[in-house]
Amino acid sequence: MADSKEMEVTLPDGRKAKAREVQVDQANERWSEYTLANGIAFRAKLNIIGIWAVEGETDAQGKPLLFINGSPAIAVTSVGGKAAEEG
Repeated sequence: MADSKEMEVTLPDGRKAKAREVQVDQANERWSEYTLANGIAFRAKLNIIGIWAVEGETDAQGKPLLFINGSPAIAVTSVGGKAAEEG
């Protein structure tokens, strides 16, 4: 395993903490599909760029606190119904 990167993060309460990058072993970034009332259909997903585990911190359920850097991807797949009529 390669050396993980470290960075300082600001927690929601304003405190600073050290976080260590966590490598992704496996990913399956599926699309979610939506159809709007006006006939527009699109797909969306979040592409994960990086994940950092905050050292010594957990969430309300006791799970490790993670900072996730991601980029949304959205693709319109069809325009029908009212949206097509409106041009």
